[in-house]
Amino acid sequence: MDHGQEQADEVEALESIFPDELTVNSPTDLEIVASYDAGVYQDETFTGSLSICVEFTPEYPETAPKIRLEQVNGQVDESKDLEKAHTLIAETIDENLGMPMIFTVHSAVMEWLEELLEGKKKFAEDAVARAERAAVEAEIARYTAGTQVTKETFKAWRERFDAEMKEKNAAGADAPSAKGGKKTQLTGRQMFERNKNMANSERSITQSDDVVVDTSLFEGMDLDDVDEADLA
Repeated sequence: MDHGQEQADEVEALESIFPDELTVNSPTDLEIVASYDAGVYQDETFTGSLSICVEFTPEYPETAPKIRLEQVNGQVDESKDLEKAHTLIAETIDENLGMPMIFTVHSAVMEWLEELLEGKKKFAEDAVARAERAAVEAEIARYTAGTQVTKETFKAWRERFDAEMKEKNAAGADAPSAKGGKKTQLTGRQMFERNKNMANSERSITQSDDVVVDTSLFEGMDLDDVDEADLA
């Protein structure tokens, strides 16, 4: 095999395939640019390019050419991304020994570059989606936060409620009524409904620390009649 002629024929073919991307420094020294544009997402451009520098060995293509990657630009991180590219190039060379392979090497690098940049763009899109989803979940949690009412949680809430009712009733006993200036004592139900700190008029939810009570459960009932045994 005339290795020199094989190399010259391959360079000629590459010049016709890559009229703009190929630079022939010498019969055995070539550079081919590989670039890819994955587009723009939220004002960030996901593009990248690099130069595949090729040096033919005297016995190429029977022996492996020397290949290095230079002029790495864009979203391609030279310190993090190129290891996989070098591995891919080495595998491609091994699979194509004995035949012209530079076009095949370039194609493999282009596929890797496309996968890399499309992956980075998708990661950015997913990051925004994850942030939006987390915000929605946090908002939902804010409106649904609370502890399920059980016998134990109701008992703790009832004790706090009774103590507050005693204080409210004591204060209410000193207030004159609308009729004849007589003093009146509010029922537990009336105090419960009037206490804005314990009743939310928009959601009908009463919350005390970690216990959430739905006041609709007590419609038509006197709270003094509710016993924790009812929750058993």
